Amino acid sequence: SLLDLVVFGRRTGMAMATDLQKLDWIGLPPHPADGIQDRIRRLQERSRGERAHVLRTAMQQVMTADCSVYRDGAGLNRALGEIRTLVTRYEQVVIDNKGTCFNTDLLEALELEGLLQLAEAIVVSALARQESRGAHYREDFVERNDERWLRHTLIRSTDQGPELSYKPVTVTRFQPKPRVY
Repeated sequence: SLLDLVVFGRRTGMAMATDLQKLDWIGLPPHPADGIQDRIRRLQERSRGERAHVLRTAMQQVMTADCSVYRDGAGLNRALGEIRTLVTRYEQVVIDNKGTCFNTDLLEALELEGLLQLAEAIVVSALARQESRGAHYREDFVERNDERWLRHTLIRSTDQGPELSYKPVTVTRFQPKPRVY
């Protein structure tokens, strides 16, 4: 009900404010907007190159073909190579609309950059996880392996590419068990 939303929304907001005060915050860089402004400027200044929608369609096709529910190492390696090629090709993306107001052409190009980063992270993570678990099904590793893989996969972007690390899973009320369909 609306009353529940008001009461619990207020309580949630107050709890969040209290929790946020306990966190150590990382400071912003001296000029935090410079990076995005440079990216936008490069897109607006470029006069020749590929269209974002062409690369986005190619990325979607790669992810559908080789990184869907049923995966294997060969397909994931192929996908990783193709995604990295698309990342390189993205450096030559061009936009037609050079305006700054309601520019969906610019928005699509900026979104594509993030989507390519995400696609690479997904493929790298899937390639590293040599087991099947939930919606991640490796045809070359069909069994679940709790001893090695009952852990969270963390990924961060570095200059050398995605870097994987892991964090243990805290099992509380529900014990992990195989899915049977």
